[in-house]
Amino acid sequence: MKLSRFLGKILVSLLRRYYVATLVRSHNCPDFHRKDLYEAIEHGVFPKWKFCIQVIPASNEHDFEFDILDATKIWPEELVPLEEIGELVLDRAPEEFFPVVEQVAFCTSNVVPGIGFSDDPLLQGRNFSYLDTQLSRLGVNWQEVRVSWYPCGSSLAQSAVASHQSAPLPSSQSSA
Repeated sequence: MKLSRFLGKILVSLLRRYYVATLVRSHNCPDFHRKDLYEAIEHGVFPKWKFCIQVIPASNEHDFEFDILDATKIWPEELVPLEEIGELVLDRAPEEFFPVVEQVAFCTSNVVPGIGFSDDPLLQGRNFSYLDTQLSRLGVNWQEVRVSWYPCGSSLAQSAVASHQSAPLPSSQSSA
């Protein structure tokens, strides 16, 4: 069983001061967060997060006074310590917003072969609803949308490339 959390590297008090200053500077522009993020990335100031996980061996899942699958509970760090496994760095923004952001399709039932599902009731519900959502949003070929491919050599991505999906992402510029 694993639970992952993202821990920001910026202090909260700095964020509050930054937020107020940015809000004033942006003249209450509702999109200032996105604009500020794009400008920061453009200038090489990349946001970073520590990537930590909490791991409970399956043999210890009943050793706690709380239900570890209860979504309303946070696992206490003194009982299940955080293990830093890396750092997430947002070092680029999408060049074409629609095909990279709007068409992304996450589906919790897509897992690497050999990994099973836990008894987590939220995960079980998401396995059903995410698939249904993607079918509704993007149609029956939602897994062939390039942004939703696996980043490494999977049979799905390889078969899509071998068939008809090997063209680059469509350009947002008009060809006329």
